[in-house]
Amino acid sequence: MESIKLRPNKINLSEFILREIKIHNRNIVVITSGGTYVPLEKNMVRYIDNFSTGTRGAQSAEYFLKSGFSVIFFHRKGSHIPFTIDCPSKYDMLMAIANNIVSLNGDHFNLLINERFKKVIEASQNLTKYSDRMFLMEFGSVHEYFNGVDYITSHCTEFPGNFIFFLAAAVSDFYIPENLLPKNKISSSSGISLDLENEPKTPSITLELYSTPKYARYIRNKLPLCFLVLFKLETEYEILFKKSDNLLKICDANVICANLLQDRRDHVIILTANSKTEIKKMSGPIEEAIVSNIISLYENYSLNNTRY
Repeated sequence: MESIKLRPNKINLSEFILREIKIHNRNIVVITSGGTYVPLEKNMVRYIDNFSTGTRGAQSAEYFLKSGFSVIFFHRKGSHIPFTIDCPSKYDMLMAIANNIVSLNGDHFNLLINERFKKVIEASQNLTKYSDRMFLMEFGSVHEYFNGVDYITSHCTEFPGNFIFFLAAAVSDFYIPENLLPKNKISSSSGISLDLENEPKTPSITLELYSTPKYARYIRNKLPLCFLVLFKLETEYEILFKKSDNLLKICDANVICANLLQDRRDHVIILTANSKTEIKKMSGPIEEAIVSNIISLYENYSLNNTRY
């Protein structure tokens, strides 16, 4: 079993949950963000990756924090974290520093502040402001994701009604169970076959993949009172609505955020058992409207203890 990867935090997860709920009277949003990869070997050289920069999860976390929630942010290592999306890359930062040094004196230098640095300063201020209300965890492989979700869920059982699970991560639909992974690198020559003239044909390999466990259902069974928000991405509306409806029933989710690959950044459909709300991007990020809608549904759910 792969270990849980905790980013540096001032306190452990149990202490964070107890402090935020019992002392500060805040509800907590568990956000999964970024894509998982599927190892093809235990000593991994090759893997199958799910594309995701983690933009939706990171920006959603920002709006939840600004709305008074605390956040457990479980993200793919290297993907976006809250308040850093607009920051320049390391290369751009180094070039900006090199091109904007006004004076250099020993260990100190002065910079001409431009728009790039303003973004960094703003990110730093927000991270400082909200750092005590964020608990950061990382995953890479789909196995680490499973272990991490199990770890988080096991810490939420004392206050199940105080949690929103906002599962925005792009989790692999298929994987190879850990006990079936080959130990070492798959040989590129093992798939070569010969024809009658002893001429090698094109090498090939056949992979047997298994459906990943439905961890949303696991969360619902473990935390029956939590508010469960799932995401569904497809390429055709008919398939999207059919699969979203199945998710509502099979996983007993409160909300499905459904979107098409082609316009996922500009158009999202919020589905519940009894309603459908279309959200379109206006001036700012669409995540602001998504979060506002989810909070409204959650507040009604908490107030009336009713399912949508």
